[in-house]
Amino acid sequence: MANEQGKSTEEIEREMKQEAAAAKRDVAASARERAETGKKQSARQLDKVSEAVDQAASSLSEQDVEGLASFARQTSDKISDLATRLQNRSMDELTEDAKRLAREKPAAFMLGSVAAGFGLSRFLKATEAKSYDGDHRAGAADTLPYTSEPPPQTTSASPTSGN
Repeated sequence: MANEQGKSTEEIEREMKQEAAAAKRDVAASARERAETGKKQSARQLDKVSEAVDQAASSLSEQDVEGLASFARQTSDKISDLATRLQNRSMDELTEDAKRLAREKPAAFMLGSVAAGFGLSRFLKATEAKSYDGDHRAGAADTLPYTSEPPPQTTSASPTSGN
């Protein structure tokens, strides 16, 4: 059976499947690109956290609190190792690591998932609040500028003019 353009139903179906497959590949490529970008940003943030914890360890050491300083250094090293792992591994490798952890240590996987979810929600709330504050201030400044002068007086009839 052919339609008005001379294409059979099978040809139309084949074209639709090809278009759907192409759209699926595009979405997958976009998701992979976003995941890679997020991975890189996370690794940079982890490096910053590691540096901050290391500075705290140095401060604790200066205050002769060696037990806490040692714990802070170990924590900093583990965070730094995680950042390096994120930077050097592909998303496929990280996904396989997560699957393996879920199979071998489900409790640790669940705990990590909860912690990651909590951290992600805090990060998103913080970035959302910053974005809102910046947008809100910019909008307010555009519509209601702050001045120390009173608003200008109009020259219409005044109560003392006798009208």
